Amino acid sequence: NKFTTIGANGDIIQVDTNGKIIRKKLGFDSRTNLLASNKLIIAQWDNNLQIGDKKIKLEFGNYTTPKLFYLNDKIFITITDIQSDKVWFFDSNGKVLSDFPVYGTSSIDLDNIDEDKSLEFVCQSSYNELIMYQIY
Repeated sequence: NKFTTIGANGDIIQVDTNGKIIRKKLGFDSRTNLLASNKLIIAQWDNNLQIGDKKIKLEFGNYTTPKLFYLNDKIFITITDIQSDKVWFFDSNGKVLSDFPVYGTSSIDLDNIDEDKSLEFVCQSSYNELIMYQIY
């Protein structure tokens, strides 16, 4: 029930539906990529990723904007290093899922494609090819 953005000085600014403004000093860079859900704020700048209060130092690289997925009552955060072709998956506590990173050259799309218990995701593997993974 809030609109969330980042100010020029790196502060989080939230405006609720009644117009009340909330500012939080979290020490982000003004170039931070920011995602917010009703339960979680995700920020990424340079090789830094912050999921809630958990700060993660990523390998140096060129990262896509993080994506947030809510499936099977779980939150997944994904980010891809397009310099080293690695797709990373994190849970809502900032923990890397087992068996990650995996190969990929783009942001991903995650869903339950075949309606079994496992989730699948698709990303580019080269300029004109896609690859699909299944998460068990």
